[in-house]
Amino acid sequence: MPSEPKSAREAAAALLSNRAYSSGNMYEKLIGKGYSENESADAVKRLTELGYLDDSAYALGVIRSQRAKGYGPNRILLYLQERGIPREIAEDALNIDNEVSANSTTKAIDAYLRKHAKNDTDAPGPAERQKLAAALARRGFDYSDIRAGLERL
Repeated sequence: MPSEPKSAREAAAALLSNRAYSSGNMYEKLIGKGYSENESADAVKRLTELGYLDDSAYALGVIRSQRAKGYGPNRILLYLQERGIPREIAEDALNIDNEVSANSTTKAIDAYLRKHAKNDTDAPGPAERQKLAAALARRGFDYSDIRAGLERL
């Protein structure tokens, strides 16, 4: 059985062998394991310099995962910030992802509406449209995109 890591860098490397982390999450994880603030910060800094921690790449992976689950940009932005990604890095990653998959919002809204609209033959009534719009807003889509999706439906 391998021995416990002796330094914060070794602990961080061991954590990274299981899954990706943002630099903020890694710092918090190391603090939670009992390493000092300085040692944790040094470990995060060194792993970032080596390219093992990359908040932009981490954010892009999270964005793709969240979009695949049908979430909109507003909710994804909040999710990234909860994971320790600074807002400007999260916004840049969302912009990069939007350029790569320009139709992803439209596709996600249309898929949700096809799945959740009660009647396929008639246009939804005002009450159903309001419920669908509210559900999409909770998923993080902008109202203008929601309105366009309801018009396509």
